[in-house]
Amino acid sequence: MTQMWAALVAVAGLWTLVTAHKIELGRCKSLPEVRNFDPDKFAGVWYVVESMLASSSCMVLVFNRTENGFTVQDSRELLIAKTIGLDHVWRSTGTVAVSSNHSAKMTMDMPWTPRFLTTYLTVVDTDYTQFAVLYECTTMLLVRRYTVRILGRQPTLDDALIDQWKAKLKEMEINPSSFNKINHNNCNRKGQADFDINVSDSTIGFSESNNGTFGDSELDYSAFGGSGAENITSDVTEANNELDNEI
Repeated sequence: MTQMWAALVAVAGLWTLVTAHKIELGRCKSLPEVRNFDPDKFAGVWYVVESMLASSSCMVLVFNRTENGFTVQDSRELLIAKTIGLDHVWRSTGTVAVSSNHSAKMTMDMPWTPRFLTTYLTVVDTDYTQFAVLYECTTMLLVRRYTVRILGRQPTLDDALIDQWKAKLKEMEINPSSFNKINHNNCNRKGQADFDINVSDSTIGFSESNNGTFGDSELDYSAFGGSGAENITSDVTEANNELDNEI
């Protein structure tokens, strides 16, 4: 029963991420990118303050530096799961590759990104200490699938800054009307939720609360479409520890 719940929450999370993107005709837009991008300064915990078509709360991105870029963990609580009373935290882990010239336009590989296409992640702007604006996009034949997120080092940002960036995005022909504010109130910390789901390329790892103790388990779904990439549990643990130290 536990594995069934873990699988259902994992699938719901992947569906939530797939549908939290806009699809429009044409190739990915070439948005401006922050100059002299510094991956070391960008690393760390970022709270998603606003995001396109979001149907999750407590959204946090943790970027951990690697030789080729970052591992990135996406942590959130799914509104569809909370609606039915399922206490959980849903996490997925992937990689972001930084080019040799440290361009802020990077390639991203997450469990929800199509393996046969290239997904780009562009840091449109950031001051590294307060805010960042991310543009994620994949060109699929005649259409683009994309989302934009406004991030903060804290769960909230000044409304004037958010409005300023929405105005800039509108000038870039990105419609800000589909942005949703992300609720960061009453979020579960690691170990507090009944279910802690970790999704990588080919595995679903989870912990279940049972009278104050936790049992770890893992499901292999590579036969159902996973790429077979190695499970990066150590990166998940590192990201969890860093997030726990921040909040």
